Amino acid sequence: RAFYVLAHGSTKYAPSPMLSDSLCTCALLLEQLHASGTAEHAQSAAQLANRVWQRRGDRLFALLEPASEGDADKVQAASLRCLKAMATASDDVARAIVQRSIGGGSSVVALLNGCEKPRRSREVCGALVELVAVLLRVGPRELLSAEHGRLASSPLRLVEWLPRGARLRGLAALQTHVLGNGALSFRLVAPVANHAALAKLAPLLSAGGDLCKVTAAFLLKLSEVHAAAERQREAHGGGGGGGGGG
Repeated sequence: RAFYVLAHGSTKYAPSPMLSDSLCTCALLLEQLHASGTAEHAQSAAQLANRVWQRRGDRLFALLEPASEGDADKVQAASLRCLKAMATASDDVARAIVQRSIGGGSSVVALLNGCEKPRRSREVCGALVELVAVLLRVGPRELLSAEHGRLASSPLRLVEWLPRGARLRGLAALQTHVLGNGALSFRLVAPVANHAALAKLAPLLSAGGDLCKVTAAFLLKLSEVHAAAERQREAHGGGGGGGGGG
């Protein structure tokens, strides 16, 4: 029933609660199948994610389009959760979502713009960052190169509006797949080192528990990346005139 509604539910008028519930059900099915721990189930989840993407990928992105009617925020958040579950289950789908997200007129970028405005939806912000955290696994370079790195750095820039879980997973993804990726130049990583964004992390250091630990680990890793970039600049520049920095 969930996949039927995904295929045929109407979004011409106010999105129905049935549609958002069905999207969440689809996501939950994929999440449970992928997380079951068996290779067979993981393969089944990947195959299902590929099939849904091929048949309904366009529709899922259409549901992300800005709207003011009814339960639009709930449908957008549920669509993002469904895309995240598909990207988690299949690297092929994740790469396809990355390319779709950074293309011209992307509805994902439009959602990001909305999340940066005063009347933002915390639910949509959290779901967007959860998706970005998964996409960084397969496409950090592409996400950092597009939109001046705004999408890639969204776990930092939206951190004050995120639920605790999204904060944890967003920062962990940046630390692992961006700061910990030796194939990325410091110039490319620069959006994640934005001072205005980093200032928002200060309150998290007093949050206690896992969030404090993850934030401290992120900042420590960032300082290591800064130090490595400085050493590289000195080595290339010989202490004078600026060589081609990293």
